[in-house]
Parts: sequence; C-alpha cells; structure tokens
Amino acid sequence: MPVPLKIPAFTAEEKEQLQRLEKFDSNWRVRERVKTLLLLSEGRTCLEVAGQIGIHFRTVSYTRQGWLQEKFASLTDKPRCGAPLKMTLEERASVVTWAQTVPLSATELLVRHLEAGGTPVHAQTIKSLLRREDFVWKRTRASLKKKR
Repeated sequence: MPVPLKIPAFTAEEKEQLQRLEKFDSNWRVRERVKTLLLLSEGRTCLEVAGQIGIHFRTVSYTRQGWLQEKFASLTDKPRCGAPLKMTLEERASVVTWAQTVPLSATELLVRHLEAGGTPVHAQTIKSLLRREDFVWKRTRASLKKKR
C-alpha cells in the first residue's frame, strides 16, 4: 500500500490564503497546484490526488517539492527561456507605425527599417511582427484573378 507523502502542516494563515487562491485566482495552474497541496495535506497519496484532479502523479510530486522549497513562490509559473527578440521594441514600434501610415509591402518595410539603421532581419520577420499586431494587408486586384 502506498504511503502518503507528508507535507508540513499549514499554518492557519497559509491554509486560509491557499483556500482563497483556490477559489479566486485567475490562473488555472495556480488553482490546480493549490488544490493539489490541499489534498496532499489531507493525507492522500500522489496517485490518489493525481487521479482525483486528472493530472500525472509526477506533477503532484513536483508541486509538493516546489512547495517544500519555495512555499507560495512555487505556485506561479517561472519565466521560460526562448529565442531572444530579433528587433528591439523601438524598432518594432517604428515598423508598425510605418505600415499603418504608408502602404508598403513587407520587403519595402524591411528596406526602410534597414535604412533607418535597424537590425538586419528577414522579410518574414516583418510579416510575422505585423501579423502579431493584427495588421492586415488588402490583396490587390491582380491576386484575385483566376488563373487559366
């Protein structure tokens, strides 16, 4: 029979704050982690908690370990790594304003960006940036004609 993992007893303040987070926090991951901790504090095993919540038992174990090491800081997501931005925020803002004021193609925007001393990037980077900013190009009449 699996032995329940011990989690140190919560103080009255901690338990009250955890219950408040479980009910009212806007992040579903925080609410899930809090529920995991509260169920573990009732003396349930990782497998029981995982089955009840519908998550993997390792996730329950990681949540418990995080609580033991960092307490409330372990409930929120940590920053994740990723590729650095190809253009600075100022460069991005200027490209977006150029696209909004003057009807230019992505390659023309790229040329203007490079002439302004911007970081060398690919035209696809400009297109992706404008797409993320909900910028829409209108198609030309020639592109709408049927091909024979």
